[in-house]
Amino acid sequence: MEKKPKGRPRKTIEALVWRGIIPTTWKEDILQMGREGKNKLHFANYLGISRDLLYTLMEREPDFSGTIKLALEYSQEWWVNKVREGFENDKSNKMNAQLWKYYVENVYRNDWKPAEQQIDRL
Repeated sequence: MEKKPKGRPRKTIEALVWRGIIPTTWKEDILQMGREGKNKLHFANYLGISRDLLYTLMEREPDFSGTIKLALEYSQEWWVNKVREGFENDKSNKMNAQLWKYYVENVYRNDWKPAEQQIDRL
C-alpha cells in the first residue's frame, strides 16, 4: 500500500498557475514590473502571495528565481537611469540622495553595499 504524503502539498509555480492564483503571464508581467523599477514587494503583491512564499519559491523553483533576479536587474537599471537622467537634465537638486542611497542599499543589497562592507570584501 502506497503511503500518502502528510500535510499540505508543496506550492509550486505550476500548481499556483493551475489553481488560478498566479496568472499564466506571470513571467512577462514580473519582467515588465522590473523594467518599471518595481521590486520583490511589488512582485509578491501582484502575484497575490506573501513575501515568505515568494522567497520559498525562489529557493525551490529555478525558473521563478531566474525571472525574479532578471526583473531585479531591470529594476536596478531603472533606478540608476533615473538618477543619471536627473543629472543630465540638471534636476539633481530635486533628488533626495540619502533616500536613493538607502533604497538601493536595501533593495539591491548584493550590488550596493556601504563602503565599509566593500572594503572588507577585498
